[in-house]
Amino acid sequence: MRIRDLALAVVAATAAACAINPDSRGRTLERVITDGRGGWIVVQLTSGAEASGELIAADTDAIRVLTSVGLLVVPPREVASARLWAWETELGGVIAWGTIGTLSTISHGFFLVFSAPVWVGATSLITAIESRKPIVDYPEHGLYDLARWARFPQGMPRTVYPGDLIDQARAPVGSAPAGHGPPGTTGAPRPGSGSAAGSGAGSDSLP
Repeated sequence: MRIRDLALAVVAATAAACAINPDSRGRTLERVITDGRGGWIVVQLTSGAEASGELIAADTDAIRVLTSVGLLVVPPREVASARLWAWETELGGVIAWGTIGTLSTISHGFFLVFSAPVWVGATSLITAIESRKPIVDYPEHGLYDLARWARFPQGMPRTVYPGDLIDQARAPVGSAPAGHGPPGTTGAPRPGSGSAAGSGAGSDSLP
């Protein structure tokens, strides 16, 4: 019974201290380096609305977020705050270390009442620190810090349209570059065309 209680104490403490990443993609740092996608950002607008999705680009012109309904283009002045998760922290090792260390205090006898809380507290602290490493808060951090984790760190290319972002048409390695627009089309479509136009994603004008 005591073992179970100690284990539950570690789980409860780490869960309370951990900053939960809303990105369902579960991208580790290693995957972030290779997949070319932007980090997950949650934007609070000055109007009171909230939007979340992949960060496409961030500069003085606009913060561009690929949401579930299309590309959102918001001038920085209309953003009250934003929080970006650059990657998914792997906390399994920290939690396992803390759980084993806490359970080891059973052998301390009476002194368990002192040593066990130390282990639980240390595990919670380390979990809190590690879970917040991938977080970039705006405006505490500037647009440059956000842009580092965008799909296009140097800004939205003029030749990329909203439909390209949604369809993710990518040519196999070694083949000719894929054309802009939905898979199966050739050539570059007019701005706002493609599958995104029907959903409203292509309604925002790009520079």
